[in-house]
Amino acid sequence: MQRPSASSPPAELAIPIQIGDAGLRAARAEATRAVDEAGRLRALVEQLPAGVYLDRYRRSDGAYLDAVYISPYMSVLTGYPIASFTSDPQFWLTLIHPDDRARVIAVDVKSRMPGDRLEDEYRITRADGRVIWIREEGRVTASSDPDTILAHGFLTNVTDRKVLEQQLNELAFHDTLTGLANRSLFDDRLGLALARSPRTGLHACVLFLDLDRFKPINDTFGHATGDLVLKVVADRIRASVRPGECVARVGGDEFAILLETTGSSGAITTAKRLLRAISAPIEVEGRQLTVRTSIGIGVARDGGRNDLLRDADLAMYHAKAAGDPGWALLEPEIRTLAN
Repeated sequence: MQRPSASSPPAELAIPIQIGDAGLRAARAEATRAVDEAGRLRALVEQLPAGVYLDRYRRSDGAYLDAVYISPYMSVLTGYPIASFTSDPQFWLTLIHPDDRARVIAVDVKSRMPGDRLEDEYRITRADGRVIWIREEGRVTASSDPDTILAHGFLTNVTDRKVLEQQLNELAFHDTLTGLANRSLFDDRLGLALARSPRTGLHACVLFLDLDRFKPINDTFGHATGDLVLKVVADRIRASVRPGECVARVGGDEFAILLETTGSSGAITTAKRLLRAISAPIEVEGRQLTVRTSIGIGVARDGGRNDLLRDADLAMYHAKAAGDPGWALLEPEIRTLAN
């Protein structure tokens, strides 16, 4: 058997060295592929029209530690440089709209276990002062460090959709001419008022207003003038009630107001105030027009769920039949005569 030369390694040692070299080359190739893959993934993420983040939290109490990664689009979304987010752990919270902040924090605190998902929509204030709506979707995962957890997700600008939703809501529940509530929204608010009446001790009251001799205005001056008159009347009604009380346009020249009072006296006081406000002259295209109204009042008694709008309408016709614009409160004898 030939002996190996002194300059060559023994045969039993040469094989492991060759295998080691092959393994090293394979490891290097795998590392290169991983780096290339990571680069392609990073490039893809940074082209997305969304702010992508990866944050670390302490597992024991869910306290925020730091931002592992924030994509460049976050700067486009907020108007602030990325350094603002990485240098201050509380910076993101300062951007959240004050009316949404407590709710967002509460939702965020609940999502602190691996596997938890986060889906929320809220408002933030950009660097230029604009308020936009964003949607956040994220997930919590385990970390290689047993003392920490990771939260990753993305944020997108959904302002256009939110504005469209608000516009559709306006169309569905508000009168397009006056901006007041429509009959559907009024019925919903009335149902809620009746439902909470036993708890609050307040009575739901409905005032039904019908403009007197409004048709001649339309016939004489045209519908454009009539629409202007309706807008002025709507504004005067709004100004005559307390903020938050529901005012609706329920017909062509018919309006309804929902009050929650301790009795009929508050509704009567409001009716008198409305009569004065609405009867003031209205300036329309250089001419003064005067409109008057008749008001009917219906009051829920003993928590009853009777049709207050119908009752107020019935009382309004009684007020109109009296011949002088004024108000009438539904009494048992009015309902008896009407039937």
